[in-house]
Amino acid sequence: NFSAIVFTIFFIIFIAGIIISSLFGPFSLYNNAVSAYDNKNFPESIRNYEAILNDYPGSKYAKDSARAIPYAYYFNEDYQGAVFYFDKAFESGFIDPEDFEIKKILSESHSKLGDIYYKSKNYINAAENYIKAVGFYSEIFKNFPDTNEAFISQYRIPEFLYKAALSYKDAKSWENANNALVSLISGHPESEYYKKGNDLIFNIIILKSYDLKNQGKNDEIIIEFLKVFDLPEEITGQRKGRIQNLSNQLFSGMDVNLLVKVGDNKYTAGEFEKAYFIYNYIFNNFPGSEEIIVNNFVDSKIKVVSLTGFKELVKNDPVGNIRTEGFSSILFENKTDFGLIIFLAGPRYNIIKIDKLSSLEIELPSGNYTVVSELLGSGALPLFGETVYEEGKRYREIYQAPEEQ
Repeated sequence: NFSAIVFTIFFIIFIAGIIISSLFGPFSLYNNAVSAYDNKNFPESIRNYEAILNDYPGSKYAKDSARAIPYAYYFNEDYQGAVFYFDKAFESGFIDPEDFEIKKILSESHSKLGDIYYKSKNYINAAENYIKAVGFYSEIFKNFPDTNEAFISQYRIPEFLYKAALSYKDAKSWENANNALVSLISGHPESEYYKKGNDLIFNIIILKSYDLKNQGKNDEIIIEFLKVFDLPEEITGQRKGRIQNLSNQLFSGMDVNLLVKVGDNKYTAGEFEKAYFIYNYIFNNFPGSEEIIVNNFVDSKIKVVSLTGFKELVKNDPVGNIRTEGFSSILFENKTDFGLIIFLAGPRYNIIKIDKLSSLEIELPSGNYTVVSELLGSGALPLFGETVYEEGKRYREIYQAPEEQ
């Protein structure tokens, strides 16, 4: 009868659906995916897993597919896909993000992505992936300390901090570059990247200073450039000439009042090396400005020398008398092939420059003086000490070549 015929037709359609589903539905797709994965045909495995996740998200195979597909992407060296699907699996709760093997995969995936992005000059994405790699290596080092990967992490962390800083530098993301380098330098002083990190932070300070100069931000240029003096002596010591030349370029055209203001601020803050550097620039480039800086300039020099190394100044006895009441006379003789500069702090603050093989006699208010004298460009330590110039007396201060002192 008709009912029996209709039932038979629907039954045949139902069976056909089951057969078609088994051949082309999630069951078949999953079997194909697993088989392809086992045979290292990862592109085919990915296609089948993605078909299940996109077309049959409610099937019983979807969860296992969500677990497996990030590994397929990883072994196919598609690190972006691996990271994407691991993140989705974490959100769904299908995979434990604290799993050791997964942290290993993600640390490598992000470091590889960093290299890929950097090569294509996509510097921000490169940096962000290097930072993520550092995060995973740090977790391995902290949470799995007895593993070989923890040992390796000690070398990977500073490497990728350096690469992140380099990427941020190329993107002119100065603050982020600086943060990565501070983490490297403060956290990994024994790393082979420690010196590279300090070299890079020096270059970043200079590049940012020029960037600010192009923007006409003179006050910010000075503050940024002076950060070179926060770096270790091993970095700045070998670059003294370059630092001086760079400052001449960067500070050129600046208002002397701005320079004095910055110098005074650094002096008040106890940053005497920075204050001295600014005052020295003013002294050499703005004739006539000595009077407004002399006290702080001399005091800054004395503070710097007293902390960084010197030879003891030898006090000389008077060699004669003068008739000027309240004053002493001093003859400074420079018998060297170097320029001589003398800083005097006492009843009168004074800065005296004497050319090579020259002499100069001056009168000063008598009293106790702190003295720093330096042969410019000689490489010799400055002379530093206390002396007394007695009223009505004449003195002779002779400066010989450094090897004769």
